[in-house]
Amino acid sequence: MQLTKRELAQIVGRNVGTVDRLMSDLRRRGVIEEEMRFNDSGGQIASMYRCAGRPSQRGGAA
Repeated sequence: MQLTKRELAQIVGRNVGTVDRLMSDLRRRGVIEEEMRFNDSGGQIASMYRCAGRPSQRGGAA
């Protein structure tokens, strides 16, 4: 299943800004990885996210 940040925000009942901040924090802590995607003309389109495995201990996640 692939969701945009807007769709995810609707599902969890939060605004897109909140989802964006939380995803940034998860990336910083090493919980998720972002794969930036581009169209044929080189313009950036929606990124893909996936679990990164074991989170970093620095971020306080267990």
